[in-house]
Amino acid sequence: MTQRQETFRLDNGHCVACGVKLAAGADSWSWQCHHALKAQVLRRAGVPSRRLRDATFTVLLCRRCHLAHEARIPAPIAFECLPERVVLAIDALGPGPHDLLRIYHPPANRT
Repeated sequence: MTQRQETFRLDNGHCVACGVKLAAGADSWSWQCHHALKAQVLRRAGVPSRRLRDATFTVLLCRRCHLAHEARIPAPIAFECLPERVVLAIDALGPGPHDLLRIYHPPANRT
């Protein structure tokens, strides 16, 4: 199973940000597997390259939410939207990645 297929399965075919149901066979323009932390950050934390290609650190995002997250307009994907599997995997990497995850994905109720 590819990273894309596995991420789709783990997130039940729904965008983790807005909840829209996505089509499994859609192309990468319609939805993406998004790394909760950038791949270079994960590499620096000691994650082997082969693990970057599994669904451990990725979430399913529709195109609209992915573009909005990358532009941070109106806001990045909230921490509360991230699946527990991703949060636990990143927390296990130590305090640096733990802190960065919460910076890249601030809580929704942050003022």
